[in-house]
Order: sequence, then C-alpha cells, then structure tokens
Amino acid sequence: MGNNGVGMSINVNELDDIHCDNCNGVAFGQLYQLKYLPGFMSPDGTPGVTFFAKGFQCVACGKPFTIQELAQRPLPKIITPVLVDKS
Repeated sequence: MGNNGVGMSINVNELDDIHCDNCNGVAFGQLYQLKYLPGFMSPDGTPGVTFFAKGFQCVACGKPFTIQELAQRPLPKIITPVLVDKS
C-alpha cells in the first residue's frame, strides 16, 4: 500500500536532469499551440483564442521536444525515497 506522497522528502538535487539531444542544455520552455475559437464554439458566444500544450523547447538551441518523445527516453536510475516519520 502506497503513501500517496504523504511524509515523503525528495531532494531534487538527487534527481537526474533531462538534457537536450542537440546541445546538452538542461533548461526548457513550454510550447503552446494557439487556436482561434469561433464564437459559436465558445461557452459564452464570444470569439477568442485558446491554447494547447505541445511540448518543450530547449532554451539554449531552440530544439522542440514533444511530451511523447521525452516519455520514450530510457528511465534514469531509481531513487529510493526517504520516508519521514511525522508522528
């Protein structure tokens, strides 16, 4: 039975970074696709703009990555969580 994250302490410095395949960068920005939303499809009848998350882009070189591409990469080493007794 899992603890659903309750009482877990994770040191993010121990987690593996994801690196850009192109330049080995580690900073990424989120990419969105923007779409025009016609008034007849909008909840209040007003035309507007909507957006969808499309993936990430390396800040250093601009190479885009889809979420699916990142999910297909080999998993890093497993980190054993440190459980903290809150009692």
